[in-house]
Parts: sequence; structure tokens; C-alpha cells
Amino acid sequence: LLTLVKSNGEYMLAKLVEDWARQSVARGAITAGQVHDQIGSFYASYLFMLDSLSLVLQALVVSRFIKYLGVGTALLLVPVVALLDASAILLWPLLAVVKVGKMVENATLYSLNNTVVNMLWLPTSRSDKYQAKQAIDTFFVRLGGAISAGTVFIMAQVLGWPVRAFAVCNLLLGVGWLWLVRAILRERTRLPQDSSRPR
Repeated sequence: LLTLVKSNGEYMLAKLVEDWARQSVARGAITAGQVHDQIGSFYASYLFMLDSLSLVLQALVVSRFIKYLGVGTALLLVPVVALLDASAILLWPLLAVVKVGKMVENATLYSLNNTVVNMLWLPTSRSDKYQAKQAIDTFFVRLGGAISAGTVFIMAQVLGWPVRAFAVCNLLLGVGWLWLVRAILRERTRLPQDSSRPR
């Protein structure tokens, strides 16, 4: 679900950046030959701000957030941010809105979520860490990417749906993601007892 939401969000951003560049050509602000430079300049600025925000969150916020609010709250925060991002895009499908939303969502994913997801493996058995974690980190993440590619192809290329349709899709996925996080947190309370048994 995380991979699907993230990939759909990246498509929405790319689509709006492409539309913005085409509109700039139509207005005469840039020439057709400058489109690649304008898109490159946008992504250079976007990625610099994203990486800077991720660094600040990782260095100054993540440990304190987990210490004071706990792993459960930290794990719930990312799908909530994704839901807010999708809601904002649904209401205002503008490049500035998507840029800020994706920046906050991705920075939270790269810093807080990556830390918390790895913390979930701490009470599990060695077998779980070496087998289940590898399956999730490889197969299921790649499966999410493949499903997202298929979703984008069908929704954008075959059906020609607009960015708002992807926002609705991410809203639905975000609700499912929240439900799954709650199920993970319920299961997590049982893990210390279960992990003590031989496997």
C-alpha cells in the first residue's frame, strides 16, 4: 500500500509538472526547447528541498517523536499525511499543492516511516528477520511498484483519467493503509510473547 500510494503520488507530480511546462510554452514564457530545462530546474529545487527536509526530520524530530509519542503514533502518522495529501490534491489539483504535499509525505516516509518500520522487526525472531523481512523488502515492495505501474497505465493511458482520479485512488488506498497499520499495531502487542517461543 505504501508503494502504491507513493508511486501514484509521483505520477500526479510528474503529470502536473509536464502540464505546467506545456502551459509555459503556450503562454510564451519559455520556448519548446526550454521545456527540459524547466522540468529539470523544478526537480532540482524539489529534490533539494525534499532531501533537506528529510535530513532535518531524521536528525532533529524522529527520535523525539518516537520517544514521546511512541511507535504506534509514528506508524499511523504516515498514512494520515498521505490522506491529507490526497485530499488536498483532490480539492486543489495544482502544482504548488502537489509539490508541498509530496515533499512532506516523502520526507516523512524517508525519515520517520523507515525508522519505525525497521523498529517493528525488533521483537521478532531471527527467522522472521531473515526470511519475512527479505520477502517484504524485495517481493512485496516490487509488487506494489508493478501494480502501481499497471494502475497508472490503465487510469492514465487507457481511460485518460485526470489527476483528481489518482487522488481519489490514493484516498481509498490511504484508508486501507490506516486499517492495515491498526492491524499491525494490534499484532505487535502479541509479538513479545510469540517471539519467545521456539520457531
